[in-house]
Amino acid sequence: MIDNKIIKTEKEYEGTLARIEALMDAAPGSPQEEELELLTLLVEKYEEEHFPIHLPDPIEAILFRMEQQGLEPKDLIPYLGSQSKVSEVLNRKRPLSLSMIRNLQEGLGIPAEVLLQKPAQGVPIPALQEAGSLQQTRDDYFNCAHLVKEQQLKILGQWQAKIIEKALKQPLPPFDGERLDEELFKELARLSSYSAGPQMACELLNKKGIYLMAQKIAFETELDGACFFTPQQRPIISLTLRNDALVDFWFTLFHLLAHLYLHRNEKPRAFFESLECVFDKTAPAEERQVNDVLINELTPSNVRKTILRSYLKTVDDQSFNQAVQTLDISPIILSCLLRLKHGNAKEYGIHVNPKKVSEKLEVYG
Repeated sequence: MIDNKIIKTEKEYEGTLARIEALMDAAPGSPQEEELELLTLLVEKYEEEHFPIHLPDPIEAILFRMEQQGLEPKDLIPYLGSQSKVSEVLNRKRPLSLSMIRNLQEGLGIPAEVLLQKPAQGVPIPALQEAGSLQQTRDDYFNCAHLVKEQQLKILGQWQAKIIEKALKQPLPPFDGERLDEELFKELARLSSYSAGPQMACELLNKKGIYLMAQKIAFETELDGACFFTPQQRPIISLTLRNDALVDFWFTLFHLLAHLYLHRNEKPRAFFESLECVFDKTAPAEERQVNDVLINELTPSNVRKTILRSYLKTVDDQSFNQAVQTLDISPIILSCLLRLKHGNAKEYGIHVNPKKVSEKLEVYG
């Protein structure tokens, strides 16, 4: 049992999270449930002190309100004074004056404490997307030909717009590509062994300045997930949960994160992926590159690759369970490695807990 005291170190924080995981199924009214409630409060206090949620950037707040109300830059003229001032403010070339702040607070309902902050410096913000249109550029990546059909692009555009709207409601710390490293994959692999892993993965990525969201698509599509950026160039990883299974959640998350990892120092791109096409022989060469990265990053450091390869040759229940115990590896990670080794998007999820992700993660739809 963890000592129920104020958490002061990261080691104590990790230990408390592990204890909370063990108490998740505590019976109502039991001493274990009381301990769970207390530990949850202690973790919340630690996170408030060490992972504070910052107020959104003032320009991001204005852009969010514009998108929420369907406003165009010209609609801000009554609040900012002129078309040129609107352009300069949105492109971070002119600070907000007190009169502008007052007008925006009264006219658009943006809190003054948000507007009074110093805007972050960065590249000029691109024009807001037209509602329902895909933020597509010639650099956008689709690993499935079906996703680029005209009807599919319209559906994906509507889906993408909803995700960006949801994301901009969540203030996150700035994204730093340097924090997207090998250790992040190792930490996520560790979290995959927890029943609350999807929520914990969401929290971890949020602290890195990466949005992680699940947004179902109302119409039939082969899309399983995508990675793209907000107008402020913060990355979003969003999953459709087309197959509402834990193993598909983790595999798709790892695959999209690997795309972001490989291009973290380049111009922001959008990646749209279908699991059926990850291992297709006609898939772009980039899929093989991503698969190689994942095999390297998901293989536990204490496991020799020669030993792992011997366990990856057969995939019946007995050998799977033996590999999990012998290698001390998460069933989810072993399933992902089997997929990467044998090139099959479905077969190697049968040995893993069939619970639905929607039972563990907030899903929009």
